[in-house]
Amino acid sequence: MVDNKKRLSEILTNKLSEDIDNNMVQELADYIKKCEDCKMDIDTIQQTIKLARTGDFEVLIPQGVSKRLFEVLGLDQE
Repeated sequence: MVDNKKRLSEILTNKLSEDIDNNMVQELADYIKKCEDCKMDIDTIQQTIKLARTGDFEVLIPQGVSKRLFEVLGLDQE
């Protein structure tokens, strides 16, 4: 698994520097289809990019969720 993650990192680095060929893109796509951790990482990155592009950094949390979180953390709500 470590070798695969190292290879994925190399491919992504090449992609970012635009030195990647179509075979590497296909290799990356095939690997990601099999790796659940990679799927989550990529989804997280995509969501972060969407938030950054919209500039909408204020996230509204439902009051009930917020209240339970403060209770679990033992914090006072202000």
